[in-house]
Amino acid sequence: HDLSLMAGYGAVACLITIVAYNSVVPMFGIFLSGIPGAAVIVLSSLLLGYLGWGLYRLKPAAWWGMAGLGLFYLLSSVVTFMQTDLFEFYRRMGMRESELELIRDLDIMNTGVLTGFTIAWSVIYFGYMLFIKKYFSK
Repeated sequence: HDLSLMAGYGAVACLITIVAYNSVVPMFGIFLSGIPGAAVIVLSSLLLGYLGWGLYRLKPAAWWGMAGLGLFYLLSSVVTFMQTDLFEFYRRMGMRESELELIRDLDIMNTGVLTGFTIAWSVIYFGYMLFIKKYFSK
């Protein structure tokens, strides 16, 4: 049931990003914003809520849905990190240049670090998915 809670949290967190991120969504190397960005966020929230419900009920299709969604987000993130200037994402969110300078000074906002971090978390995520797969066979 841990994964169902994670999906439920993700559903709520998605909706918060409409305000917090100004409806900006990075996806496969482009930034969606405005109504298209908000639509993707709302659809993601609904999908995560539905998958969370299915995971709680131990539905195999929900397990596959979360595995597919994890792969989708992994690929989208890597493509976005490789093809875009992430500071443009922050600008579209409404951050000021003074705030961007603070982020630049951290020196972690580069393609290699972000891609490596994303891949490391994905290994943990998919390892957990494989570990719990046995509970979803009916």
